[in-house]
Amino acid sequence: MTVVPGLSGTTPPAKRRAWPLTVVGVLVAVAAGIALVFSVARTNPADLAATAATDAGSWPGARYQGEVAANDGGEIRFDLTVTPEGGSGTLSRDGGGATAELLWDQGGALIRANREWWLYHHPTRADDLAGIWVAEPSTELQEIGPVLHLSGPALAAYVRGEQPAQWQALEQQLVDGRSGIVLFDGARRVVVGSEDSHPLFAVDVAPNAKTPPVPVGRPTDEEIAAVAGAAARVRQEAAPKTLAQLLQERPNVGIQLQPDPLCVAETCNVTVTVTNSGTAPARGHLEVSADGKVVANHPLDVQPGQVATFTATAPNPQFAQPGATGRILWETRAVDD
Repeated sequence: MTVVPGLSGTTPPAKRRAWPLTVVGVLVAVAAGIALVFSVARTNPADLAATAATDAGSWPGARYQGEVAANDGGEIRFDLTVTPEGGSGTLSRDGGGATAELLWDQGGALIRANREWWLYHHPTRADDLAGIWVAEPSTELQEIGPVLHLSGPALAAYVRGEQPAQWQALEQQLVDGRSGIVLFDGARRVVVGSEDSHPLFAVDVAPNAKTPPVPVGRPTDEEIAAVAGAAARVRQEAAPKTLAQLLQERPNVGIQLQPDPLCVAETCNVTVTVTNSGTAPARGHLEVSADGKVVANHPLDVQPGQVATFTATAPNPQFAQPGATGRILWETRAVDD
């Protein structure tokens, strides 16, 4: 019997060697690192920051679209256009569930937010504050405040950093699909474009940021125009109160009961008049009781200076007795939800 070499069942299979592929992977990773080093070796990182700062300083304003860590946990997303004269934009939390409009100029900040936004800082007054313009909302701008001042020369100075700034090139990063270089001076990161002009792509809006650098760019003429005079117009048209004033306002509720003067029917009626002489809306519900038993609940939303009327009915306890009239102990109260 002839044995053909390589076909014998006793011949062990050849072992595959994986090390060439591993080496290639390592070489690719190393090459990527070398590419970054050589891409910035020709230029001092401080010069990259200076170039980006000079370009940003010539912008008529700046548009920021990103997020910042909230002091109470989570993140605040924002889309803000700022100029040396003012700013406007939107804020959001909870995936867009909590939202706010923001305006700012030399006269201060204005905010108009929904109920979910106000629940973070003033939960007991969230209904009263929702949907109205509020002036001087200090607690709402703690995280966003620095952004409102970063445009024009101020932005250029912030990007350039305190001299002599010790800038380092850390890594490459894509910003809106464009290749950039992350620079770090020991306190903040700045992302500049990889192309020869090295434009500003993103910046930490606060030192030691817990979120990625915020993308920033030159706004359009329409976005600049939307900022001009916006806060002043709201002050003239809406005359917003300050947050401190609104938080001090309280409702002052007066309640009057007017039962049927003579009840001979199977059911008896009562009319309840609610007057709010305070400075804040009276919200919640109105509870009406007859002989200790709740017979009606009405939603309550009475604005300052307004009067609201409600009615309720209860069985006549003496209706089955000949000649008897109903005598019911009516009680009511306003309950804050």
